[in-house]
Amino acid sequence: MTCKEVERELVNYYYNEVDATTRSAVSDHISTCPRCQVSWKDLNATLKGVERGVPPIKVIERDYLAGVFKKIKKRQRHKLLVTLVSAITPFVLMVSLGVSAYIIKTKIETSLVAQEYELIEQLDLVQDMEIIQNLEDLEAISTEGA
Repeated sequence: MTCKEVERELVNYYYNEVDATTRSAVSDHISTCPRCQVSWKDLNATLKGVERGVPPIKVIERDYLAGVFKKIKKRQRHKLLVTLVSAITPFVLMVSLGVSAYIIKTKIETSLVAQEYELIEQLDLVQDMEIIQNLEDLEAISTEGA
């Protein structure tokens, strides 16, 4: 008998719901196969516990531990995320402030340059007007003297 065949018959074997030939074949296989011995031992303990009204401890332990490990992993991911955000936030803030300061400084400098340029243009116009006025005065003097 193969391990798969024995596994299919273990519950029936436990409840003595197999014929004598199958019972003998299962019994012989269990006595020689370490894997099936473990399966038989676990099934036997589980079914006896169920009959007494006690839930199978391995199932409870496995499910409980799986839940515990799942919660631990979830908290570790959450802590990692919080730590990562906490570490990145000051850096992002500093970069944002630096960029903002640079933009403001650039706008102020641009504004000042534009104002200075206008002032220079106005001064040039005033000087040009003074030169023109001086030329007109000179022309008037030269026409009066002639």
